[in-house]
Amino acid sequence: MPPMIRGDHVFLKDETFERMIGGSATVRSGATVAFKGMVNGNLVIEPGATVTLTGMVGGKIINEGTLQ
Repeated sequence: MPPMIRGDHVFLKDETFERMIGGSATVRSGATVAFKGMVNGNLVIEPGATVTLTGMVGGKIINEGTLQ
């Protein structure tokens, strides 16, 4: 994958993300994502999703799941 994702991105499966998202990111139910990069927009964590955040979020964090 390229070092930057332009626009929004949806995570459907488990992964570690170490790059940059130009828009917002949504983590869907059942996915576990370790964010070590940057999200310029909002980070949406849906119910049943888990996020470990050590990177940066430029917008709001909308947490309806688990944020560690």
